[in-house]
Amino acid sequence: MEDKESFKSFGPTSTLTVQIKSKNIHSLIEKIKSEEKYNLSPGDIIIYSICKNLKNFPELNSKFDNGIMLYPSIDLGYFINIGRGSEIINIKHADQKSLIELSKEIKEMALKYLHGELSDSEKQNGSFSITNLFSFGVYSIIPPIYENQSAMISISSEFEDFESKDTEILFIKRFNLTLSYDSRVADCQKALQFLNRVKDELENGFK
Repeated sequence: MEDKESFKSFGPTSTLTVQIKSKNIHSLIEKIKSEEKYNLSPGDIIIYSICKNLKNFPELNSKFDNGIMLYPSIDLGYFINIGRGSEIINIKHADQKSLIELSKEIKEMALKYLHGELSDSEKQNGSFSITNLFSFGVYSIIPPIYENQSAMISISSEFEDFESKDTEILFIKRFNLTLSYDSRVADCQKALQFLNRVKDELENGFK
């Protein structure tokens, strides 16, 4: 992998955003807490769904170098900045981990980051990247793309919204999920199909 500070400044980049209801995410957090005695965050569940669904969209787990070059594994580059400056932590084979395994590894890497104990291999920026701002009061953000990647996803903060059902007005919570991608590797239909797959899973449950 190339230098983590190198962002893509060439080629056509496109961006799509979907809004996702977060009720089912909070229900799953309570279920895991009750059954497994483990505390998940909303970000853990969202990241798990992204990694799980990405394997069905390999063109987004690639880089463009005179053609699409697919990466052999899904290695998550997780953007982190909680007091020691910006860093990318690398979660290898992220799609093969269970929800709790992925959550634990992210937390373990975050502790290493705080103590300045990340190895060089743990600071590589992966085959695609996610930035998680769910708890930071950010309504929406357009993520950049690293030079050796074709996609980056941003998780924005939860916000209050409403929808009408029959004659009722229901107050609900949503968040924005934004995908920036190299449009040489995927068109908008393919990118939206990926986002909607994640949206459906997070709103209606994992299969």
